[in-house]
Amino acid sequence: MKTIIFDFDGVLADSFSPLYTLIKKAMFEIGINLSEDQYRSFFNGNVHDNFKLFINNSSSIKLGADKAYNRFAEFRRINYLTYYSRVKLFLGADTLVRNLQRQNNLAIASAGNNNAIIDLLTKNNLNS
Repeated sequence: MKTIIFDFDGVLADSFSPLYTLIKKAMFEIGINLSEDQYRSFFNGNVHDNFKLFINNSSSIKLGADKAYNRFAEFRRINYLTYYSRVKLFLGADTLVRNLQRQNNLAIASAGNNNAIIDLLTKNNLNS
């Protein structure tokens, strides 16, 4: 029996649009306009470190980098589940997981919110 480990967001779940919208609004809260291409670039490396670096390097913030990042992070934390509730599995992901589950151990490794992932898996009868 093999063990297969999946990342979740972007692999099994199509979370790009809901999470881009959240991050775009969180950036707007601190005076930064964020394009899709800029958001995509955050995934080259550690996404959370890249958020902070982007905010630190932005000339449009008026609060100071630390205050701006804290406000960004707080907005993101408060609103995360609202936006994540819009995330759907990719078409066929549920079938793929069920087929692989028959003869393999499956696991998910993710920097995403554990409870949100479990909720989405449960909604799709994949919680085992």
